[in-house]
Amino acid sequence: MSKTAFMDVIVNADDLGISRKVNDATFQLMEDGLITSATIMANGPEVESACQRTRDFPQCSFGVHLNVTEFAPLTNSENLGPLLDNENNFVGEKVRSVKIDSDLANGIFAEYCAQIEKIKALGVTPSHLDSHNYVHTVARIFPILKRVQKRYGLR
Repeated sequence: MSKTAFMDVIVNADDLGISRKVNDATFQLMEDGLITSATIMANGPEVESACQRTRDFPQCSFGVHLNVTEFAPLTNSENLGPLLDNENNFVGEKVRSVKIDSDLANGIFAEYCAQIEKIKALGVTPSHLDSHNYVHTVARIFPILKRVQKRYGLR
């Protein structure tokens, strides 16, 4: 008798908390059993609603969708200035074009930590991390993520 190896596949939905429409669609997919994981955008306009609804899905895992490309930051760090517009909102792909010096790196680290802390404060224990718009692929962001990962013990 041969042993068959099985592989678990996790389908993760991004951007939970970005809008009511995304929240509704994500939770419907969970209810239908089509996904079991999602990452929550802590600075998204519908984050509170998203976190409240996670309680209805104890069988699912929820991570933090770390974001420095959209909406307003949770911190007031002057170090984030190079990533912000005149209204103090993150500017899309700017993180890919600016020089990430140690001040900006520290600002991003503080912002990422604030985003995790907000999700925790809203009653969700994060199971994993992800980044919005794949910014983890920016070479200078990766060490920042490793610091965050180590601080919180998250994968």
